[in-house]
Amino acid sequence: MRKTIVLGALTAAMTLSLGMTAFAAQWQEDDFGWWWQNDDGSYPVSQWLWLDGNGDGTAECYYFDEEGYCYLDSETPDGYLVDESGAWIVDGVVQTKAASEAEADTFDPLALTGPFDVTLGLDTEDDEIDDTDELFRDLVSGDKTYDYTVEIWADGEALTCPLYNSDGTEQYTTKNRKELIYSAVNNGSLSMMGEFFYTKDNTLGFKLVSYEIY
Repeated sequence: MRKTIVLGALTAAMTLSLGMTAFAAQWQEDDFGWWWQNDDGSYPVSQWLWLDGNGDGTAECYYFDEEGYCYLDSETPDGYLVDESGAWIVDGVVQTKAASEAEADTFDPLALTGPFDVTLGLDTEDDEIDDTDELFRDLVSGDKTYDYTVEIWADGEALTCPLYNSDGTEQYTTKNRKELIYSAVNNGSLSMMGEFFYTKDNTLGFKLVSYEIY
């Protein structure tokens, strides 16, 4: 169920007189769970987010579902564990970073809408590729496996990130999406429908819904 923020009479009066409503970034709770309210009244959905919710200068990482509610004391869709407060844990230890670092790392292209014109490529790491025909044969045969990457131009800069399935739980590789190998080897141009999201370590990814090869 989508959350509704109920405003008191004083806030309503201020809205009428000022023409706008001011929100404070903070945790909110209702009968269905906890969510994070941004300064503009919006809230994160289907993503990880580093938050310093208590203002102590240390940020923890939380996962929010498709309705915006924080996962608590459970396993997230991408296979990570969170404690009873919703914080990401590894071997029972809450993972943290300085709040200033978390804010500096945040670049949010989630508001961008498709379709996106992308260049499909491969994350070959440190491998030197001299012969694309040989590379194509190795990938088709399964002798080599690489992750797909997409490069998308937005707001005058190139965003390069890994490619995932539509709910962000599986990263696409040349093994599980072989039909994209030819385009990736040749840095092909595609039109993709989908959306950006942040993984648990606050890195950018792209959820693929559908695509069309030029």
